[in-house]
Amino acid sequence: MEVRCDGVTLAYPTRSGSSTLALADVTVSLGSSELVCLVGSSGCGKSTLLKILAGLIEPTAGSLTTRFEPDEDRLPRALVFQDHCVFPWMNVLDNVAFGLERRRLGEAEKHALARAFIEQVGLGAFAASFPHELSVGMRQRVALARAFVANPQLLLLDEPFAALDALTKLVLQEELVRLWSLHRSLIVYVTHDLTEAALLADRVLVMSGRPGSIVLDVPVPLPRPRDLQDRANPVVAEVARQLWSALEQEVRQGLGSTRESAA
Repeated sequence: MEVRCDGVTLAYPTRSGSSTLALADVTVSLGSSELVCLVGSSGCGKSTLLKILAGLIEPTAGSLTTRFEPDEDRLPRALVFQDHCVFPWMNVLDNVAFGLERRRLGEAEKHALARAFIEQVGLGAFAASFPHELSVGMRQRVALARAFVANPQLLLLDEPFAALDALTKLVLQEELVRLWSLHRSLIVYVTHDLTEAALLADRVLVMSGRPGSIVLDVPVPLPRPRDLQDRANPVVAEVARQLWSALEQEVRQGLGSTRESAA
């Protein structure tokens, strides 16, 4: 499979009839089975780029090339948002099984596959529970299970753990890497957490500017498999330092502008 952006640019129309650039000349190639993190300051276009990769938005200039393997048993792509987006009227089992709707499977087979993934994310005892009966972290596990049960060739994650407490976030980071190592989808993962990016990714793409573009592509020379203990690895610290070095000036300028506006 292949995913490539060539000079991708996006302009949003405004009420005045003019347009605002959100992305400018984004060029990047993504290989199958990679886990790629996307970092940058707020407003640089990370989520916008993710929506273009998901096929939800068409670029106004440049091109997006996606070549997926012909496989009826795999979705081309799936998207997981920060706010987990589970269906409140469905229990855990039906939420996860919904990821299999496009496959020609009987209800019993869909539920069997869904139960296997529910077990993998540690929610086996909650298959009959509804989202309002679960914690935020448990609901996010449901969203992950629903995405992975569909076995997408491209999995897009938009800050999926940002709303979680620190300990739950650590557990789900490890769970994500474990599931990815089993299924080897191409994952593009948006995060503001530089250490998280360095710990999870094969490489980290740094976005900067308004309109945003990719200004740095940082490989993470840390072997796999990885676990939570690797947070203390000097390689993780060095990659996080490189990322901060690329972003610090823009982040500080943004904070200065915010203070001036507040004053």
